[in-house]
Amino acid sequence: MQPLDYLKMEFLQVAYVNAVVANAGKSCDTPRRDAGIDIRVVDWIQNPQNPNRYEDGGVVFNCQLKASTRCSFKDGNLIFPMKVRDYNKLVNWPGVGIKILVAFNMPKDPETWFSQNREIMCLRHCCYWTELTGQAQSSNKPDSSKSITIPEDSVFDSQTVLELIERTKQDKYS
Repeated sequence: MQPLDYLKMEFLQVAYVNAVVANAGKSCDTPRRDAGIDIRVVDWIQNPQNPNRYEDGGVVFNCQLKASTRCSFKDGNLIFPMKVRDYNKLVNWPGVGIKILVAFNMPKDPETWFSQNREIMCLRHCCYWTELTGQAQSSNKPDSSKSITIPEDSVFDSQTVLELIERTKQDKYS
């Protein structure tokens, strides 16, 4: 892959997540500094005084985005390679609320990542998600790779966004 391809991977993943979240009627905020959270998904609620207006619902969940062309599938799971240092950051996240890994499984050939015509815009393959907070930390070297196993049915889609928002609301009020 060319150096520019790594930037394209990142930009396309952000576009994918933004589209999925927008389709769920929510929005994405990008933190001003990269401190281990790439996107915050924000709930929107209808204004009780003016039903034509919406406002921030005060509920968010956090996402760390990673993309790879080196994924594989085994026994109904996506096997996603990740740097140990990044894995350990997710496992040891000290924040409040939900923080998930959104893993974009991209085709090996960069020419097939994105296509469009007048009828459709297409990103090939898809994102999967998992929550790693509280898992065992890896003792391997920080620059080594760790295989993350994500169930194949854990596709990051609009229904997932709605379910994670609801789960966050329940956590907030319980």
